[in-house]
Amino acid sequence: MRAIEDYIDAAQRNLGLRSDRQLAPRLGITQSSISCWRSRRSWPTEASMVKLASLGNMDPQEAVLDLLEWRNSDYPEVRRVLAEIKKKAVAASIGLLISVGALLGTPHEAAAAGMMSAKTGYTIYYGK
Repeated sequence: MRAIEDYIDAAQRNLGLRSDRQLAPRLGITQSSISCWRSRRSWPTEASMVKLASLGNMDPQEAVLDLLEWRNSDYPEVRRVLAEIKKKAVAASIGLLISVGALLGTPHEAAAAGMMSAKTGYTIYYGK
């Protein structure tokens, strides 16, 4: 789980901003709202969290799960459920990658089928 500062700092870095005051208008909020987030006096809305993650080139789905964990820090049962959701999401992603890998075979087999270049490993797209 990341901290709220990780998301705020990533957004500022990605946008080339140097302060919470500069970031706030990009989120449609006040600088004092960001200050409250940093001090844990309040948390962003789900919409603000998705936008914050996107501005920082971070995964918005993971950001919303982190937000739910922060809000429920006093409820171990809720945190356990959220941790299980994250595990299932990771397992599903790994399963998908394995399935795609099995379908493509080796890079040379994929290249022979015209799906990627055996030399570079890059996918080749054909358009009309």
